[in-house]
Amino acid sequence: MSIDAKQANDEKELGNNFYKKRMFDTALEHYNKAWELDNTNITILTNKAAVLFEQENYDECIKTCETAIEVGREHRCDYKLISRYVPFCERKAERKRLLTKIHVPRSTRTQRAYGRIGNAHLKLDHLDEAIKAYEKSLTEHRTSEILTKLRETEKLKAQRAKEAYYDPALADKARELGNELYKNNDWPGAVQQYTEAIKRNDKDHRSYSNRAACYLKLLALNEALKDAQKCIELDPSFVRGYTRKASIEIARKEYDSALETLTEGLERDADGKHKREIQELMTKCYQAMTVPDSSQGGSREEILKRAKENPEVQRILGDPVMQQILQQMEQDPKAAQEYVSYLHSLTMFWKNRAVATNLSHFSMAHHHVTQASQEPQDRFQHPQARLRRCAEDRVEEEWSRGLDAAGTNMM
Repeated sequence: MSIDAKQANDEKELGNNFYKKRMFDTALEHYNKAWELDNTNITILTNKAAVLFEQENYDECIKTCETAIEVGREHRCDYKLISRYVPFCERKAERKRLLTKIHVPRSTRTQRAYGRIGNAHLKLDHLDEAIKAYEKSLTEHRTSEILTKLRETEKLKAQRAKEAYYDPALADKARELGNELYKNNDWPGAVQQYTEAIKRNDKDHRSYSNRAACYLKLLALNEALKDAQKCIELDPSFVRGYTRKASIEIARKEYDSALETLTEGLERDADGKHKREIQELMTKCYQAMTVPDSSQGGSREEILKRAKENPEVQRILGDPVMQQILQQMEQDPKAAQEYVSYLHSLTMFWKNRAVATNLSHFSMAHHHVTQASQEPQDRFQHPQARLRRCAEDRVEEEWSRGLDAAGTNMM
């Protein structure tokens, strides 16, 4: 090592000490002296760039890095030193030329340098350049820290683009156009307009509700359910959102969830404007739960197997009262039919969700059991009276449970 190089290294070490003490002006003086003594050691410039970064002098930091790149390429310095500052170059063509001038082995430490570059561009509010720097850092060495910074910067960029696109007036126009297309049965076109309305104003619950209706028409049930849930999230008092969601759940054959949604919607319907619609949807649920789904097809053994795999059916079949009722149904199908009719009358009379849901499950269990039952054997004496008595006891018990769970809310 020459005398000048040794003195330059001493000045650099002094600059490092002052940098650690956050005496940046003094550190900068020593780095400048060190560079005057040895203008081939680019670590001096890299350290100087770190000082300029701390001083928030980002433009001068970029210039220093460009000088370090040029000197490093001339003297074929280690890539881990050069790569640290390449993204500071403002001209893309020049940056590409500098990178391709020589080829040296890469180091996992270069990701730190690119991370610093990304931070500098982020301070300058150059989000695109910062993203490029973070991506380059991840190609060198993948770390959770840089990945987090990249995602945060991308999120910030998307948020700013979203805010720049925000316009409630244009959102209303797009929604109204979507309504016209919906009336003309152009559901894909309506979805496009509602999506534009959401982009313009993502706080308007009506756009989500309308798009959910379009998705339901197109049988895109998953997307429809997401929009209905978002609609309710934005405005829990919007009753139409609950009917939308319930209609989607009925289409998905999730009748229990649909009944819960409708019950919640009924509680929100203070003025009763949607009461009739909600009751019609509830009746549709009860009927679907009572009548078996023939669309699944299969033999009676397969139907019985599917029923036994249903947790609700398993819970019902484990009830002692239900076991007694089912046993009597097997012995007397005629009495079983009267029992089903009686349950239907009780359901329509009480109109309580908890009770009706259980009664519907009873009827479904009855259907699956009677399909696999054998020829009737000796009948019990007065089976109708015994069935009626068991049903009344069961309804009274479930009614009490329903009141405890739902308070005194009646449909």
